[in-house]
Amino acid sequence: MALVERLREAGDRCCQCEGDAIGDFKRVLESAVLDGAQESTGEWEGVCQRLLLDVKAMLDPSTEKGRMLLEAVGWDLPGAIVNYARVSEACREVSLDLIVLLAESCSPREILATLLEALHISIKLEALDLCLLLLEGLSSVLPRIQRRRAEFAKETVDVLLPVAVVSQYLDDDEVLRLQILHKLLQLCQVLQEMFAVEKADNQKEMLRGILSYFALVLMTAVVSADTSDTSNSVSQLLEILKSCGLTVSKLLDRSVISSYTAVQHKEDAHLLYDSEADCGAALAGAASLLLKDKTEPLCTPLEALDVSTWLFGFVLERNGSWKLAEKGLKLIQSVLAVKGDACFTEDDHVTTATKICSLLKILHDVVIRSPYPSLRNSAYDVLLKVLRRTSADARFLCLVSLVGDGCHSAVVSLLLTFAKDEVDSAWRSEGRELNPFVSERVLELVEIVLRPKEGAPPNLPQNLDAVVGALNLYRFLLLREKSGGTNYTGILSRAELVKAKSQWLEPLRAAISAIPPDDPEIALHVDALQMTRSRCLELVEAELGQP
Repeated sequence: MALVERLREAGDRCCQCEGDAIGDFKRVLESAVLDGAQESTGEWEGVCQRLLLDVKAMLDPSTEKGRMLLEAVGWDLPGAIVNYARVSEACREVSLDLIVLLAESCSPREILATLLEALHISIKLEALDLCLLLLEGLSSVLPRIQRRRAEFAKETVDVLLPVAVVSQYLDDDEVLRLQILHKLLQLCQVLQEMFAVEKADNQKEMLRGILSYFALVLMTAVVSADTSDTSNSVSQLLEILKSCGLTVSKLLDRSVISSYTAVQHKEDAHLLYDSEADCGAALAGAASLLLKDKTEPLCTPLEALDVSTWLFGFVLERNGSWKLAEKGLKLIQSVLAVKGDACFTEDDHVTTATKICSLLKILHDVVIRSPYPSLRNSAYDVLLKVLRRTSADARFLCLVSLVGDGCHSAVVSLLLTFAKDEVDSAWRSEGRELNPFVSERVLELVEIVLRPKEGAPPNLPQNLDAVVGALNLYRFLLLREKSGGTNYTGILSRAELVKAKSQWLEPLRAAISAIPPDDPEIALHVDALQMTRSRCLELVEAELGQP
């Protein structure tokens, strides 16, 4: 008997509740896909399409027989029908029509459970292309839920969360990723509508938490995707979060976000997604900050930078997610642009430096760890821009912290060059007597590198670049003070000269001599270091009047 005839016969028996008619109906549907390899492609596709069209006609809800069949077997068909989507484009279109028909016509609770089960299986099998049809079905059935909305919304979001996370890694299929994100956003809006119409207070509060959590996780996925529609999707998600009462200040408050997300994992079922939700909250808060009317500033410049620091910290915890790291970097650049020339500062310079250093150390990690030269260069450029937007005192404290906190030797060398430029700039400005870069404090930057551990010389050749940078800064200060007949930094005092010779320059000679001369490339750098040290020693001895 042909498949179509067998299907019709099983359908008739389903309406009469005979035997295992429901099982027979499903088996006929499944067999057409499973047995397809035995026939020619064209013939198989034609059989599948005719079978689907016949099923669609049999399930016509405008007929009594169609309604009977929908009630008897419709709720159990999504898993079988969705597999036809891979047979041909024509079969995919009919499959989608059938799934929407089932979602709109069958018992909402029964068909929701079946759709979620089929979606869960598709995720396990990494069949994300099939997920699209099932997500469309969910969009059709969820509005039909009238009671216990929060319970069914939670069951739905439980299955949607992995779809949102997995969608971030579809780098080889941008079209599919965009389609999935579009469907997930559509479902998020459906959940928003359920939240809006719910009257029972306890159900409404549960829906608020569920919707908020899903929207935050989806925010991370949307921003990560970086598609042409990202900006529009972010705006829509911000509106959803706003409807849940998540203002910018709440989005940037970890305790508030935790209270919203607690609804989602009372039994620790979704702790895996908390970092996604946290990152989404930071992204949402930062996006709201940047989209805010600039005539009504939301927060101080330093608070705006705190937002970016928080976001960037989450990004770098994502196991080298450099695409999101790039977005975090662009966000910091946007905050700098939005705030114009405003200075990131507070009355307490130590507090300012502490807050700024958190971001600077993250940027340092990007400079060192990123495999992409353009990202490394951008990160260092932003690091310098942030430093320049602080007060001189806070800027100096940040440099002391970075140079003395185990930063990469090459970065320390660059930072000491930056410090030299700061000295030069401050020297030519009014009020230099109040600037830490034109004071005895500036020698701290030299000592941190040349005498890092209780008087011991620096580790060489590991810190070779940093040591050369420190010697160049010291030599620059010596020459500047000597040529100007000044001693703002105290570097020309006899005590400082003796200290430099006995504690920095002479111990450094032994450390340099201990470097094994095996590597020719290192040997060139060692020669440069030895030459720089000798020049500094000559200047010191000349000032001391010694041979």
